[in-house]
Amino acid sequence: GYYYPDHLALGRELSGAHAALSELHADRLFMNQAVYAGYSQGASMGALAVAEHGDWFPRLLLGEGGFDAWSGALAKQYARTGGRRVLFVCGTERCQKRAPQSVSSLRHSGVAAELLYARGAGHRPDGPVADKVREGLRWLLDDSPELSLVRSGLATNPATQEGRSLASPAVGAK
Repeated sequence: GYYYPDHLALGRELSGAHAALSELHADRLFMNQAVYAGYSQGASMGALAVAEHGDWFPRLLLGEGGFDAWSGALAKQYARTGGRRVLFVCGTERCQKRAPQSVSSLRHSGVAAELLYARGAGHRPDGPVADKVREGLRWLLDDSPELSLVRSGLATNPATQEGRSLASPAVGAK
């Protein structure tokens, strides 16, 4: 696998991607409606990397990581820069026990935060953890009229959508 050496390197990558998208496709995308989704290290480093860019990523989906990152100062920074919602999805007891403190810090700073737990699922992105992600996405996206197409796609079972993916180019486009 590929790993960033630290959250600063991930932040530089995200800044470059944001700049490129803004330059090439800002007229076709809702640039202020992006969702940052990270799993494990991507969630942990992502929480640190995007806290100063709540205007780019007002919604975060953090799976099995990022639950230790949210000090009061970091949560306030995320709120101050435009952060609105954070969803933690846990499959391990460690994550489930530690994430509530971050949920509390975020909520205290004015950011809506929720925790979903797939009891006994383990440190993995599939199976029951993925089911909890699907369950939580509706809440994560619920405050954005621009993302109504994505929310409506969540109402159906992805396994029955022949050839259709929520990651299709049309999703999130103007």
